[in-house]
Amino acid sequence: MHRSRRLNLLAALAFVLGLASTLFVFAEDRIFDAASFSVTAASTLTDPEVNDYLSEEISAALIAEAPDLAVAAPLLGDLIGAVLESSASTSVVQAAAAEAHRGVFTEDQSVFLLELSDLLVTIEASLAAVDPDLADAIPDNLTSLAVDFSSGDLTASTVRLAETVRLVTFLLLIAFVICLIVLVEAESNRFRGFARMGLVLGAVGLTLVVTRAVGAEVLASYGRDALEQRALRAAWNLVLGDLGTWGWALIGIGAFLAGLGWAVLTADAAIGRVPQLWDQLRATPTSTLGVLGRGALGLAVATWAILSPTTLVTSIVRVAGFGLAIASVAWTIRALDLADRLAAVRPELEERRSVRSMLSRAYVPLAAILILGLIGVTLLSRDESAAAAGDPDGCNGHVELCERRLDEVTIAMSHNSMSTVADDFYLPNQLVSIEDQLDLGVRGLMLDTVYGRTDSEGNILTSRDGGALDTLDAEADRAAEAIRARSAEGLSDEAVYFCHSLCEIGALDAVTELQAIRGWLEANPREVLVVIVQDGTEPADTAAMFEAAGMVDLLLVQPVGAPFPTLGEMIDGNTRVFVMVEEDASGAEWLHPAFELSQETPYSFSSADEFVCTENRGDPASTMLLVNHFITLARASNRTINDRDVLLPRAEACAEERGLHPNLLAVDFVSQGDVFAVVDELNGVLG
Repeated sequence: MHRSRRLNLLAALAFVLGLASTLFVFAEDRIFDAASFSVTAASTLTDPEVNDYLSEEISAALIAEAPDLAVAAPLLGDLIGAVLESSASTSVVQAAAAEAHRGVFTEDQSVFLLELSDLLVTIEASLAAVDPDLADAIPDNLTSLAVDFSSGDLTASTVRLAETVRLVTFLLLIAFVICLIVLVEAESNRFRGFARMGLVLGAVGLTLVVTRAVGAEVLASYGRDALEQRALRAAWNLVLGDLGTWGWALIGIGAFLAGLGWAVLTADAAIGRVPQLWDQLRATPTSTLGVLGRGALGLAVATWAILSPTTLVTSIVRVAGFGLAIASVAWTIRALDLADRLAAVRPELEERRSVRSMLSRAYVPLAAILILGLIGVTLLSRDESAAAAGDPDGCNGHVELCERRLDEVTIAMSHNSMSTVADDFYLPNQLVSIEDQLDLGVRGLMLDTVYGRTDSEGNILTSRDGGALDTLDAEADRAAEAIRARSAEGLSDEAVYFCHSLCEIGALDAVTELQAIRGWLEANPREVLVVIVQDGTEPADTAAMFEAAGMVDLLLVQPVGAPFPTLGEMIDGNTRVFVMVEEDASGAEWLHPAFELSQETPYSFSSADEFVCTENRGDPASTMLLVNHFITLARASNRTINDRDVLLPRAEACAEERGLHPNLLAVDFVSQGDVFAVVDELNGVLG
């Protein structure tokens, strides 16, 4: 009993060392390191909860300085949210977070103050593009903008204390590994040691998982209101997301090792431990310290139950699940009659092991931990996203679609396809590049063409209107002109770019991008693509970019009024790309007038509540229906409109109201939500 008690104390020490070393390794990587922390902080801006909080805080700060802005508070908040989540703001926020981090860890600063003054210029320019009068209301002398993201008593003193402790992280890890080795080697039966080590690892993993959940609630309690509480909770989960992954990996490793050990032990010995443990828990402690400890533990659990009953129940269920996992592993090994074979490999050792013997065998548990850890982390952190894959003999992934005409199938279309975070567009409509959109399953692209020139620093500047600037006002045009004036030297020849109205806020070389699209089509010979061009370029130049990209041989010629071909016919004839232009299709026979061959729904909505399916542009007699399903000001918090319970009813309602199959489903943030599952459902095929 004395030996068992010593081993239990050693296991408790190993648990403490394991938990401490894991937390400090994680903190060193994600919190103490300024560069890593600033990148993580910037990534939180796209989280709707954090974004909404910062938008409201910044909006309130601006209104406090310029009360005239109060009349447009909702618009201001939405616009600031869009600015914050744009890639153009990332570097600003990273720099601000790094500076705040240095203030917390090296200076006498008790709050986390995010200085965002550099965003003022961007916010003012964006507001000018929407409402110049509101932009003029921002005082010219306003030079400071900061957000206090640490509330009340949440000071940096605790963080600084942790900073000093990180120096012993390596020593904690070494001590933890030594404790695990001793736990295995000190047992007369090695597999009993494996079981004990597995319980320790599982306990560490469970504590990490529970800490991540409980910590979010504790941090949220410091919030001054519901909005700040949600933001703090979301920020905690984003920063500590990997901690949960680490915890689950340790739980998996621990369950396997504990199950392995219990399987090899005799059934009587394994089962006998359960009532023995229960008796120990029920027994009255013999010392005053033990009585006080049990009382404190009871009060802690009671407080937990009162403050967060759901988290407590979830934690109990997780512990029970860990026990079930151990039992399942043990049962499987015994059922396969592997227990006796394993036991024969390592018979019980009666003699005392030498230190050299213990060290020589230390590689066995260490190798097991390393291998299982790598497997667990790989499985838990693997990327769930994958390129859209379908039947190799199908059309757009499905054999069922081959016999259907182009106007009888639903296609996922990305709105402003070129305006992406990946390509550094300001106020982007999509997160991933065009090529990645195609890999995901997008088969419809909306592209805007604009004339531009490149300056000596590689910036692309809008060179002329071309009719594409009607979505912006004169104030935004003047702002762009000011940028051009600063880069008047060394401009390249004029070329066609894919820009969202202004190339200064993002641009892709049109020919280069079309060449990449052609390369994708060559690699995917059974895919059909629809392209709608909002042409701010002359018809001849619009046609020339397709010709320069070598795409002409893939382009369908579709006479107005004639039945559309089937997808199978388009693939067999290798005319797999159908191009429509909005303004002038006279440049080539394979450029088609968009609104003679299709009809659409309205496209200007400020919220999902405004969605309608009424007639907008297009010939009422055309058989192809474009459903515009996006909010006018693209924001991360609007991505939920791509969820099935919003997108599918909208598409079905438009089909019923317009009497047409919803062919082109145009969405922002196409990589988010259930877009492709809804497309499959509308097509009546399995995803």
